[in-house]
Amino acid sequence: MTAPELDRLLLGDNPLIGVDHLSQERARERQARLDSGKVVEVIETALDSGAGGFLFSTHPIIYDALKEMKRKNTRREFGLYPLLPYAQTYVRIATEKGMLGLAQEILSKLSWKGKARVVTAGLSLATANPSAILEAYVDSELDILLHNVPPGANLKCVLLHEVITDLAASLRSTEIIQSYADHIRDTYHVRPGFATRNLVRFLTFAKETKLNLNEIVILTPFNKVGFQMNPTREACEAAIDESRPSNIIAMSILASGYLSLEEAAKYVQSLKAIKSYVVGVSTKRHAQDTFSYLSKQSV
Repeated sequence: MTAPELDRLLLGDNPLIGVDHLSQERARERQARLDSGKVVEVIETALDSGAGGFLFSTHPIIYDALKEMKRKNTRREFGLYPLLPYAQTYVRIATEKGMLGLAQEILSKLSWKGKARVVTAGLSLATANPSAILEAYVDSELDILLHNVPPGANLKCVLLHEVITDLAASLRSTEIIQSYADHIRDTYHVRPGFATRNLVRFLTFAKETKLNLNEIVILTPFNKVGFQMNPTREACEAAIDESRPSNIIAMSILASGYLSLEEAAKYVQSLKAIKSYVVGVSTKRHAQDTFSYLSKQSV
């Protein structure tokens, strides 16, 4: 089965879940105002203004927003780009309710098929198989997600969180990365994705792992000032010129608000290897202004 094409413009969820890479105070203020109804309004406005997909962590507020869109029978067609696993949720629940409470919380949200996968995860823990454990937890999160999305939403890619990607690259854990890629491709028939904060190291590792760069998606920072681009902006630019990956989603294109939309768009347009990019917005007006502008730019 042919994997679906990626959308060019994606809405990111960081501002919607209270994440701010430059200001802790601003992040705390956003977290205090989290509201699934407002998240729905921002998502729908972004989609109406030109965004083709939604890239998000499986944060509880995002689940609630997607469930609300399903309840409303929202018919907008858009791509889903989940970034997994969302470890913060597991840590928070375990801290509040203990490990038994965590297990009960997860099981209560799963379908019967999902419950079977959690059993698989338990067996994997007993056999200490890290690849199987990762697959089982990713399946569990996707089980919850795909049972709570509106009818127009379609899974386009499943992205592995940069904490796992970059740790695997550092440790040269080729089996974990390859098995994850195979599992996503074979089970969900979409491209496996990898988020990374060190593009050069990941591309070197991908070559060692024999990953086909035309069959995977890479989510990584790209912006004019080199914010979060490791080891350097110049090294990342040289790496994509040499390796020529087909499916890069550029994130942090605004350098967490440091750059204007015009500056960000001009830089991204100069990099022909980048076909998609993701931008986070926090309000309906911000969504409308941002995606109306970007949708008129050619990349």
